[in-house]
Amino acid sequence: PDSVEKAGRIAYHWRQADNDERERPYLIDAADYALRLNSFQDAVRLYRRVLELESDERSDIALIQIKLGESLMYLGDYDEALKNVREGLDSLDESQDAEQARALALLADLFWRTGKFDDARNYAQQALDISRKSAITEVEIRSLSRLGYLAFEKGDYANAEDFYQKGLSLA
Repeated sequence: PDSVEKAGRIAYHWRQADNDERERPYLIDAADYALRLNSFQDAVRLYRRVLELESDERSDIALIQIKLGESLMYLGDYDEALKNVREGLDSLDESQDAEQARALALLADLFWRTGKFDDARNYAQQALDISRKSAITEVEIRSLSRLGYLAFEKGDYANAEDFYQKGLSLA
């Protein structure tokens, strides 16, 4: 559509016309837009509808599950978020480094939010390794920030500062 804001209305039109194939891309656009606007309940509803529709694209479904997990995380539904992100990550193709790194960084955030700091550190380090190997600066900065925060919470201020400085140098 001309504007992503119209995607929800167009998706609704195709749903009323019982045309799942045409509805799906507009639903994804509308869900992504809701996530960007921090309208997490709408994003969850829309991503769940996308998953109801049939698709042969395994990696496409994986990305939707990861985004659904992210939306659920921000709503505080950590168990369901973790389930979706893990399923999505497990379904990604080996070649999808950027998506893998983002999913691992998301898992680090989820485990940090639930107080499982060792798991959070492990996933943040994995995300950092992939993001460095594949030059995914956004995830590298996010991972360094998470590792810095985890070091800070342990009282390891020297390493915390080092992680933060490395992240800032990339920003």
